[in-house]
This record gives sequence, structure tokens and C-alpha cells, in this order.
Amino acid sequence: DALENEAYEQLSGQVASAKIPLSKLVTKEMFYVMTDPDNTGINLKVNEKENLTILNIANNPKTQKTNAPANGLYMSQIAKLINDIGRVPCEFLVDELPTIFINGLDNLIATARSNKVCVTLSFQDLAQLERDYGKEIATSIFNTVTNVIAGNVVNETAKKISDSIGRVVQERQSISIDKEGSSSTSISTQLDSLVPASKIAQLSTGEFVGILGDTFKEKLPTKVFRGTISPDKSDLDESLKIPIINEVVNDQVLIDNMKTIQNDIETLIEYELKRIDLMSD
Repeated sequence: DALENEAYEQLSGQVASAKIPLSKLVTKEMFYVMTDPDNTGINLKVNEKENLTILNIANNPKTQKTNAPANGLYMSQIAKLINDIGRVPCEFLVDELPTIFINGLDNLIATARSNKVCVTLSFQDLAQLERDYGKEIATSIFNTVTNVIAGNVVNETAKKISDSIGRVVQERQSISIDKEGSSSTSISTQLDSLVPASKIAQLSTGEFVGILGDTFKEKLPTKVFRGTISPDKSDLDESLKIPIINEVVNDQVLIDNMKTIQNDIETLIEYELKRIDLMSD
């Protein structure tokens, strides 16, 4: 529309805005991974009965911002594709959630349960999620999840978790002693937090609090979960290690693939420029 209306300044601004983030994706490694030159044919519909897949997408802290758009694109597509009727039950697990933006994640949490998709999200503090997703989406995600398990957190995150666990009627006993030495005891009840925010802020390593979703007939108790997790990595069976499916040893393969894509893009640009010239004529 902008082209047909000759709004060239608008187009120029749009292109300039897109240049900076897109330039971060211009790496030979990213080109290779996202174009699948070896035709490995990875199917993002991982929970299809005919083609079950375990897909592991990893990030690198050194190139986190560069990888984030590509990882976000993959995860956003997977979130749409797995949420369908008649699929095999599957797990959608995201560790360090704030480092990747997944479009439509709140909708997946709200609707995927009926399609037997379990969504598991891990992050260190709610403030991180609000910073990268925005407060509205972060609040929607936090309020939609059924099961909440947390370790040591402070401030607003601790308060929100304490509120989500709920309150119960608790007894309080007070003893008063007068000058003559006689004492009297009074007992009162008060609606108070089951797990106060101060308690959550003082949890030790290996201690967790949380609430699990239940059904009307099978109610689960709300309690403080305690335990220590310290796996010995040296005992891992060799058969459990992830095998290398395809390893690119020659750097020239990456360079040649990148040049091929760049040539294709130049050809496409030339074609579009000719088409635009014909439109203007």
C-alpha cells in the first residue's frame, strides 16, 4: 500500500527499523541451521502419531541475543502446531523463559491441556518475565498456570506465590500475666497466609513451596515440599548421552551455503525491482 501510494519515506523508515535486528541474524551458522541444506527434514509437529520426535533447542549465553529471534520463531511455530486434536501427549518445556520470546504462549497454556500438552516453564524471578514479555502477558502467564513450585524468591514474586497458595484459618494463643503472678490464656482464630512471603524468602537450597492442581474428588494437600537434588553426573550411562546426528566439520560448507542464499536474495531483489518499475509505468 505504501508503495502504491508513493509513501517512500514511510517505506524507508520501515526498512531502517528492520535492518538492525535482521543484521544480527546474518551469520553463516544461522543460515545453515535455518535453511536445512542437508534435507534432514525436522518436523516441528513433534507429537504426531506417525512421526514422534524429541526436539531439543539450545541457546548459547555468548550469542543469546543473536539466537533469540530464531529460537523464538521455532518455539512459536511449535506452540501452534502441537496444540491440535488427536495427538500423542507431549511436554512443552522451556528453561530460562525470559531469554526467549514465544508468541502466543499464554494461549497455549490456557488451551493445550485439553489436547494433552503439558506446558512447563522455568524462570528465576517474575520481574525478569515482566521485563521481557511485558507486565500484561507476564501476569496472564502467571495466573493461567495450575501448578506453581518455587524455591527462594523475594519481594513481589514471593508475595504473588504466597497469595496464589492461599490463606487458611489459623489459631493464635496469647498468655497474659498480671502483677500478682496469675495468668490467663486466650485463643483466637485469624485468616492468614498458609506460606507467608517472608517464609518463601528464607527457603534454603533444596526447599520448595508450591501448590498442585487437583480435581473435586481427588484433592491434593497444600504443603511445603522439601528435598535436595544433587545428581552425580559421573554416573550417567553412556547410552543416555545425546548422540551427534550431523556435525559440520568443514567451515567452507557453511560459507558456501551462505553465499548461495545471498545470491538467491540478490536475484529476488532484482526481480522485485523490475516488477516495481513495471508497476510505476
